Amino acid sequence: MFVGEIMSRELITLFPNDKISIALKLMVKHDVRQLPVVDKTDKSKLLGIVTSRDVKLNVNQGKNDVHELKPVSVEAVMQRELATVTSKTFVQDAARLLYMKKIGGLPVVDKGKLVGIITYQDILGVFIELMDGLQKSARIDVQVKSLDDVEEIKRLLESEDCKMIGIGQVSEKHGEEVYSFRIKHRETLPLCNLLSGAGYKVVEHFC
Repeated sequence: MFVGEIMSRELITLFPNDKISIALKLMVKHDVRQLPVVDKTDKSKLLGIVTSRDVKLNVNQGKNDVHELKPVSVEAVMQRELATVTSKTFVQDAARLLYMKKIGGLPVVDKGKLVGIITYQDILGVFIELMDGLQKSARIDVQVKSLDDVEEIKRLLESEDCKMIGIGQVSEKHGEEVYSFRIKHRETLPLCNLLSGAGYKVVEHFC
């Protein structure tokens, strides 16, 4: 499964000259913990990201113990060195990056343009669906030479009304990567014949 299939496309963004009070209001209103910062003249140009932690670090204790936000701009607190993914990144690779970086979300950037954001919550939803589906699923492992092959195999399986549960690399044999295609339970032999006829080598299959 690719990031582009589950990412959020309706983005809530900030401009560099916005105050962090604006960031806080948007986070509370939309129940999010990170907001991309974009160029005011080109909203697809990602400049940075502001997280709830960045906001919390800019709180002053005012009179009568009332906490007040410092009057600073988003540009002054945003993170500029960002980990990003593309819409063609595999979900498991995005999950690994979130885990390794200990962050809650990743901007999705295609050819220099911000196209979405993927969060832990998005991935958790996929994980729950995957766990539910594993007990009633079939699997086909195929050797591929490139990600274009992965996309074409996915297209071929879906053309046979296969419901895709997950895709992931499982091993490497003879210099070629082997990808596992997990689908809703059904007879796999006809699908294997279809893939073989299209020139792909099926390593093994289970149903």
